[in-house]
Amino acid sequence: MWSHGLPVVHVTGWPDGLRRPDAMCVRVGQRPVTMVVRKEQAPARLAYLVAHELGHVMSGHLQAANNAVLVDEALPVDDQRTFSDDDEIEADAFAMTVLGGDLLLSTCRSLLGPRYSELTLAVAALRACRDKPLDAGQVILGWGRLSEDWQLTNMALKYLMTTQSAPVVINDVAKAHIDASALSADGRDHLARLTAMELVS
Repeated sequence: MWSHGLPVVHVTGWPDGLRRPDAMCVRVGQRPVTMVVRKEQAPARLAYLVAHELGHVMSGHLQAANNAVLVDEALPVDDQRTFSDDDEIEADAFAMTVLGGDLLLSTCRSLLGPRYSELTLAVAALRACRDKPLDAGQVILGWGRLSEDWQLTNMALKYLMTTQSAPVVINDVAKAHIDASALSADGRDHLARLTAMELVS
């Protein structure tokens, strides 16, 4: 998203005592910035959060005449909550399209029926998207939404985890795009505290 002028960072250093939302969009000048705040290592969950926030941006929910900050307290990445707000429904639909759309949904449905262990679900998801442009983590999350078996979904996602944590990957990409020399010393310090990035001017 950075290459399209849409910055994304993971806020690792959320202030103590403040309720931690899943994600938010803020407008800095005229540029929308996505801030993923949820403490999470699974790449599939954070990818959904980024896609959902992008849905808000692309759907015009962060226009200058409307919101300067849009906070998503809790998004349905690990339960069957449904959205009642039209903006949230629109952002969720966008996210699901970006992450695989009808192909993702049909692939998730094809896995319904058998009894799985966490390992066999992870293997089934990997096999199901072997010849498809889908992420196995999104297939597992989609299966979780359909089956409502979130305990098994969460355990299966752990089999797809890499040695790199998703927040670190997000902020490594951010660091590669940030010109630290353009920031004031206070700005660099503030950003470093929020993201745990080491910024050198």
